[in-house]
Amino acid sequence: MTPAEASAVGTAIKAVGELGPAVRSQTGKWSRAARWARTTAMILLTLMLFSAAYVLIFSRGVVEDTHRRN
Repeated sequence: MTPAEASAVGTAIKAVGELGPAVRSQTGKWSRAARWARTTAMILLTLMLFSAAYVLIFSRGVVEDTHRRN
């Protein structure tokens, strides 16, 4: 992962963390829209991390080397 990608992921994690206090109501409960926003942000962040790992694994030719040996 390049430094720029790592910075983007870090910024996304920070934004999700700061989402909570900003959208809580007076009672301290999350609104329905805030829960959906938080859940969606976490799902997208997870997909980004897995796709970055996938690209790193397959861009280095690990799978191709394994198939060549067999």
